[in-house]
Amino acid sequence: MPRVPRHLSSNPRVLVAHPGTQHSHLLARELENSGQLGEFWTGFALSSAFAERWLRSKFLRRLFCRRIIADIPSEKLRIAPFNELRALAAVRMGRDANWTIHRRNERFQNKVKQTSIEQSDVVIGFDTCSWLLASRCKKAGVPFILEQTTPHPVTKIGIFQFLESNYPEWIRAGHSKPPALIEIEMLEHQLADIIVVPSRYAGATLTDNGVDTLKIRRIPFGVNTQLFKPGDPGPATATRPLRFVYAGQISAMKGVPVLLEAWKNIPRGTAELVLVGQAPDVVQNLISDLPGVIHVPPLPQSDLAHLLGQCDVFVFPSFFEGLARVLLEAMACGLPVIASTASGGCDVIEPEKNGLLMEAGDVAGLVEAIRYFIAHPEKLPAMKNSARARAEEFSWSRYGAQWQQLIQELV
Repeated sequence: MPRVPRHLSSNPRVLVAHPGTQHSHLLARELENSGQLGEFWTGFALSSAFAERWLRSKFLRRLFCRRIIADIPSEKLRIAPFNELRALAAVRMGRDANWTIHRRNERFQNKVKQTSIEQSDVVIGFDTCSWLLASRCKKAGVPFILEQTTPHPVTKIGIFQFLESNYPEWIRAGHSKPPALIEIEMLEHQLADIIVVPSRYAGATLTDNGVDTLKIRRIPFGVNTQLFKPGDPGPATATRPLRFVYAGQISAMKGVPVLLEAWKNIPRGTAELVLVGQAPDVVQNLISDLPGVIHVPPLPQSDLAHLLGQCDVFVFPSFFEGLARVLLEAMACGLPVIASTASGGCDVIEPEKNGLLMEAGDVAGLVEAIRYFIAHPEKLPAMKNSARARAEEFSWSRYGAQWQQLIQELV
């Protein structure tokens, strides 16, 4: 028998809770647009009205761009800014990041009022920051949905051990997650009524590690196709080398050492590689020895969109992703993509139509994929158009509509 919603109106009341950023505000926005949002609990956030009035300078807008919440009424926004700022300060002071973020998540969950939970028909939380929230929902008889943005943490252990053995100079001491925190993530899986994953790969890692298949639903992320759109790539590829680009955290987990190893096998002068992201010293040293490689520091979203529009092919050989949103952003800019099967790319890439797939860690496979594009520049125009068309299928409104349908089924 279907559960009777706490509210007699046609729309259930949904509470969304996330102590940081990610895309939680976009989910809250879509639920608000459909009349389902009850409250949105988050950490440090500024309303768009506040930003419009007080953040007049371009510098301040760039600094806080990821913290500005638009299209959510202030009366539904609940923030815990000092908890977030306290954690950021602790990390900057050199405190252990894993435990610092865990304690931030714990404090945040305790700040969510019990009355807010009890007045909701559904509560949505996110992985690593929902174990207490899920338990409180269970006691209150309120359905809890966990958005699992990444693959299973036990899968990550095996990948980390591989990277530690093969790329030790890239791995920081204490970088791996303590077993106690992994157990907490697994507890979230047990307590959740439904677990939403962004890709088939993420879902497979859950079932491989004992999560009930019946709990799992797949809802891919979206992309802002108005911000990320095809640009002017500059001189035709006939007059310059083909330009490949990577954007994201420059780390072993993202497959960057595999990319740099593959690049050694690309003939000099045939292609360029732009790496966008924060680069540790080991990467800076490696880049200096590789011809045609350019490093660009992290960019605001608008600047990243502009840069992507000036490139030809996006490369993302990650070892561990739920669904890398940057894949969709690059495709929205009209870039065919070379991505690993562990990036969520299998859900968005159609091989030789809008990109190519490779196995994570496969240097030879990545070399072959890069050389494919160098050898066939005539295929780029059609692949660029196909990439853009595919990205347009992954709108945030579609993401929201799938969530709305799931919520209606649950209540």
